[in-house]
Amino acid sequence: MSIDKSKITVTQFVFTIVCFIESSAVLSSFSVGISGKDSWFTMIMGYLVFLILVFVISQIMRRYPDKTLIEINNEVFGNVLGRIISVFYIWFFVTLTSLNLLDTQVFASISIMTKTPPIVLMATFMVICVWALRNGISVMTRYMTVIGLLAFAITVFAFIIAFQKFHLSNLLPPMQQKPIVYVQASHIVSTIPFGEIIVFLMLTPNVSSSSKKYGRYILIGTLLGVISMLLVAIRDIGVLGETIKYFTVPSLETQRVSSISKIFSRLEVLYTIIFTALMYSKIVVLLYAATAAIAQFFKLKTYKNISLLIAALCIVYTLNLYDSGISHGLSGMLVVPFLWSFIEYILPILTLCVILIKSKFKKEGTENDAVRVNGKRGNLSLGPSLGN
Repeated sequence: MSIDKSKITVTQFVFTIVCFIESSAVLSSFSVGISGKDSWFTMIMGYLVFLILVFVISQIMRRYPDKTLIEINNEVFGNVLGRIISVFYIWFFVTLTSLNLLDTQVFASISIMTKTPPIVLMATFMVICVWALRNGISVMTRYMTVIGLLAFAITVFAFIIAFQKFHLSNLLPPMQQKPIVYVQASHIVSTIPFGEIIVFLMLTPNVSSSSKKYGRYILIGTLLGVISMLLVAIRDIGVLGETIKYFTVPSLETQRVSSISKIFSRLEVLYTIIFTALMYSKIVVLLYAATAAIAQFFKLKTYKNISLLIAALCIVYTLNLYDSGISHGLSGMLVVPFLWSFIEYILPILTLCVILIKSKFKKEGTENDAVRVNGKRGNLSLGPSLGN
């Protein structure tokens, strides 16, 4: 059972996922740095790999619709092993929150707040997230539908505006690189951002739905998100060409070179606003997952009292993650995808396997008990007839 008793609608849940994915559309430098102009293709391949996780998550949710990920671990693996596995997830949630906070700070520092100290940017942003968090999950996700739709509308609008600078030749010829390039880039996309959807196992008990078709909800949300990602990727590649590999935030540069008049000469400002809103929607979900998981791990009655402490921990963690943007980029391409694969794919698949094995043994045990009971009844009914 969720530690937050408030409920959210299916629409809120779906658009929270949409915002979660859309926020990563503008931070595609990890995969773009490897696959370049073929990034749109690796996004599709990464999404197809991610469908495996959607199936696994939906099966787990179907069997434990009213339990969070931490409770599922205890139920499936027992108190000792379950708590050990939960530690991995808690570390994952906290690290993911810190990484996305770092991305937000870097973006703000290179776009609009170039002279503001990083600690001030991060502290201000996290205070807003904590405020939303302490008002409950329903308040936290209330405006996700508006943010998601607005972000998609701006993406389409920016695509149209950028069309004058768009060169189809920048996307041609497709798929001329070594196969290992596509494998590596697809692996990155399948873990960052798609695999991160595992955090929504902390929110599913709060979804007010009689059907509980979580797999369908996740599929719809991620599909809408990946459409936005593809539009952004194709636009950026068409405008920037091979130089896309050299920008930390390619989408921001695309906006800067896509001006067609004085009216639209500062598109990056609009882009910055919607990006900040999207990053809020992602970080607040991650912070909730981390805080709620820690509260349940230590059997606390509420997560709200520790939310500010966890936010402060994430800020300190963020300040000590990487010593430069280069190390951050290399880690995102070469290290993080493999660590995330264990958390996002291997552990959930292992969880489902244990669930199925335990279910099979339980079913066989029930059938054997039924056979023994029927056998005893047969002997009892046969006894009097033999006596006669």
